[in-house]
Amino acid sequence: MDARALAWTLDALDEDHELEQFIAAIPGYYRSSTVQPPDVALKHLTHHEGLDSPLEARVLDLLCPRGTVPHMPPTSAMERKRRVLSLEALYCLPGVVAWHMRAAVIEPTLFATDPLFVSSEAWAVAVSMAQDTNRDIALAGHCVAAVLVAAWQHDFAVGPGPGDDVGSLARHFGVPESVIQAWAQQADSVMLANLIHLLENTLEDLRERDALDLLPIGMDFTSPSPRHKLLYTTLGVVNKFSAAGAARELQEAFMGLWTRVEDLERGMRESGYRARGLKMILRRMQPVVNNRASHQLGYRRGRRFGN
Repeated sequence: MDARALAWTLDALDEDHELEQFIAAIPGYYRSSTVQPPDVALKHLTHHEGLDSPLEARVLDLLCPRGTVPHMPPTSAMERKRRVLSLEALYCLPGVVAWHMRAAVIEPTLFATDPLFVSSEAWAVAVSMAQDTNRDIALAGHCVAAVLVAAWQHDFAVGPGPGDDVGSLARHFGVPESVIQAWAQQADSVMLANLIHLLENTLEDLRERDALDLLPIGMDFTSPSPRHKLLYTTLGVVNKFSAAGAARELQEAFMGLWTRVEDLERGMRESGYRARGLKMILRRMQPVVNNRASHQLGYRRGRRFGN
C-alpha cells in the first residue's frame, strides 16, 4: 500500500476502534521486508499537510485522550492495550522519538508531561522495543529506556519509574536484584550502570554505521544519520552525574569501555579515516571520565596533606 492510499485510509477513520486497528498494524508495516521503503510512507503520514490530522497527533490522542492523565494506571484492559499499541507505533514513526527527545532536552519539564516518557506503560514498552529485531526500533527503545532511568534518578518522573520495579530494572541490566539494591545505596551507581548499558548495546550498531560513512581525514562530514543524532542527544541526558562515588566494579567497567572506544577510534584515525560515531561517543563519555579523574586527584591531594 503506497503513501496516498495510507493517507486516504487514515483520514477515513473516525472511530477510536478503527484507529486502534490501523495503529496496531504500523510496527508490522515498518518491519515488513516486502514494503520498500516503509519509512517513506510513514513520513508522509506524519508530515503531509494534506492530511486532516497527522498520524503522530492521532496516535498521541489515542495514547492520552483529552482529560486523562498519562501516568495514572489504566482503568481497563482496553485502555492499557491502547496505550501499549500507541507507544509501539510512535517508535516506528520516522524521527518521532528523536524529536520528542530533543524537545525534552530543551524543556526538561517534558520528561514529566510527554506521554512518550510518562505513560504508565512507557517503561515496559521501551524495554520491550529495545529487544526488537529492527535495529532502528531497538536503538530507540534503548535510548528511551536510558532516559527513563535518568529521569527517575533525577526525580523528573511523576509516575511509576523503572526503579519502582527492582525486578524489571534488574532484567533490563541483566543483573540480580540484589545487585540493583546494592547499587541503589552507592552514589550514582545506577546512573553509571545505565550509561554503560546504553553504550554496550549501541556500540556495534554505531560502528557498522561508521563503516558505511567512512570519510578520509580532512574531508567534510556528511549530515549525521538519524541514529547518530538520537544517540548523541540521549547520551547528553544520561551522562549528567558523577561517577566518583559509584561502585568500583562499575567504574572499572566504564574505564574499560572508554579504553576500548578510544582504541577503536584511534585505529580508524591511524588508517586515515574518521569514525563519526566513535568520536561522538568519546565526547559524551569525556565529562564522566574528567569528573572521576578530578575527584581522584582531589582525594590523593587530601591524603598527601593529611586532610
